[in-house]
Amino acid sequence: MTWAMVNPPQFGEWSPEPQGGFVGWHDALRKYYETEMSEADKAALNMVDSIDNYIFSRKFVTDMGPVRPEECPRVFETRKFPKKLGSLISLSNRFLAVDEAMKAIIEGLEAGIHQFYPLKITSQKSEDYPKPYFGLVIRQFRDSFRPDDSVEGSWAPNELVEDSYCAKYNLKECIVGLALSKEEIGSAHLWREIKLREPGVFFSDELQAEAKRQGLRLPKHFKVKDV
Repeated sequence: MTWAMVNPPQFGEWSPEPQGGFVGWHDALRKYYETEMSEADKAALNMVDSIDNYIFSRKFVTDMGPVRPEECPRVFETRKFPKKLGSLISLSNRFLAVDEAMKAIIEGLEAGIHQFYPLKITSQKSEDYPKPYFGLVIRQFRDSFRPDDSVEGSWAPNELVEDSYCAKYNLKECIVGLALSKEEIGSAHLWREIKLREPGVFFSDELQAEAKRQGLRLPKHFKVKDV
């Protein structure tokens, strides 16, 4: 079975409300660009003439190659801590973070595929969240969405990106109507779809079952159609 994670509601257990966002990240990227980044790497990212922070952020959610340690944010500032945070949370601009237990599950199923980096979550009062989190970069992509096999009305063309799609609404009745190819998914346990932009995160039955067995709290997720 295949599961799709819906975008979590803002400002709660799965999406802390940003205050300063990724603190110091843009300054760190500029320093990296000006003092360490090679001309070849700048050219590969179309940043020969000037830095473009949006391109850096895209590396965390699209198939643009590995993210380098110098490109990773280190601190996320929230207005205030929710009563608790889930084991997988969404931050600004589709960035993801996981706790140690979820990180261990992912690495146990797909060692060496995805990237993790230490990410301190702090409040505007400079208090650190007591539980460690790691930024997660999903490094597996599939082109498994099958519009013709999906339930009519469950999806719509993505008007912002050519040749791409999204669930018509961020609701269970739409998510469960989306069809994904089992053959194309193969043995993947955690991935993003290339052409299906929303939902943005998919995982296998094995990953979901292990998270459930350990009592980890994940954002809402629903089974899609396997074809």
